[in-house]
Amino acid sequence: MNKEQLGRLLAELRKRENISQKEMAEKLGIVPSTLCKWEQGHNCPDLTYLTQITNILHVSYEDIMNPERTLQRLSENTSTDDKRFRKHPTCNLVIICSCIVLLILLISFCFYQFTYL
Repeated sequence: MNKEQLGRLLAELRKRENISQKEMAEKLGIVPSTLCKWEQGHNCPDLTYLTQITNILHVSYEDIMNPERTLQRLSENTSTDDKRFRKHPTCNLVIICSCIVLLILLISFCFYQFTYL
């Protein structure tokens, strides 16, 4: 296993989970400088931390043990996800506004029907 690739993977997965180095270090019970050394590829985490890391970062053991493949998969997903996420805020806003307008129209219609019965 390549220490540099593992470090890049740990940093990428941590960032995707929106966890700071300090928060992750606290969850693992280590000092932030240890995590920093892992992410920079200077050292590798002990196997005793593997279960905690997979739980915190929501990945499998296989993902951690094969960082090159996992990084490649993440980069492929990122390029397609970026395209989808760019469209979502606008689509979500249109859908929400449409639902609000439909709800107002439905309430108005019901109120109008019951008023003139």
